[in-house]
Amino acid sequence: MSAQADLLLVNGKFTTLDRSNPRADAALIRDGKFAAVGEERDVRAAAGSNPRVETQSKY
Repeated sequence: MSAQADLLLVNGKFTTLDRSNPRADAALIRDGKFAAVGEERDVRAAAGSNPRVETQSKY
């Protein structure tokens, strides 16, 4: 079975349980688990070479 591409969620509003970083605008899912959460530029850097990207509209 081939590995799935990373899922990169951008342009979102995520609330974390990390008191030093309580909010994020991007998240990276790898192998069904959160691999990175934070600012989009940092999370994109952690993504693989060809992630599947999902965007959310800001209202």
